[in-house]
Amino acid sequence: MRRILHQQCVEYSQEPRKPCALCEEWWRAAPHIASTDRCLMTPRSSTMEYTFTLKYQLAGADDAPETLVERLGEAGCDDALIGIGQPGRLALEFTREATSADAAVRSALADVRRAVPTSRLIEIAPDLVGLTDVADIVGVSRQNMRKLMLAHRSSFPMPVHEGSASIWHLADVLDWLQTKGNYSLATNVLEVSRVALQVNLAKARQRISPVMADQLQALVG
Repeated sequence: MRRILHQQCVEYSQEPRKPCALCEEWWRAAPHIASTDRCLMTPRSSTMEYTFTLKYQLAGADDAPETLVERLGEAGCDDALIGIGQPGRLALEFTREATSADAAVRSALADVRRAVPTSRLIEIAPDLVGLTDVADIVGVSRQNMRKLMLAHRSSFPMPVHEGSASIWHLADVLDWLQTKGNYSLATNVLEVSRVALQVNLAKARQRISPVMADQLQALVG
């Protein structure tokens, strides 16, 4: 039920709960209003939708499209668009509702592991991006993003790969843009990019021997 009592009012359920201080004061002056019509400042839900893509390498036994899609659905992946057009590969674009990006990604990883235990994660996106990708997400042109990078070479995030087509971690660039204060960044996109970065780094770290990791830490900076 929607009842506008002051500018901060939004839509809430009809279940009576403790009112906010502003509405409590208003109701004292208007006691005739029914409790089910009262505005409550506690929102219905604190969940948010997070969109991300998981890409996997499949074992030979998991290539059958019909059974694969069915198993994924039964495991809880019914909120994902499933791509199985490339042999030996699986891509799932999730739009998952959760209390945090971390919870959304972890639950999706667990669901896929339960459905296809022999699959191997290749990467999670959005993470590795070019300037065009960043520009599309932020809502500016690639030219503007490139000018921004060139104007702040000393502080702009270092790329993962530098060349004719450089690649960055999306979270690094979005966090940097936030410090500039001139860009409106969607909270869910920023959160999921940070989680994607951590997942991909955790996966890459599995390939480094503990001895080499300790020896190289002080050398790579």
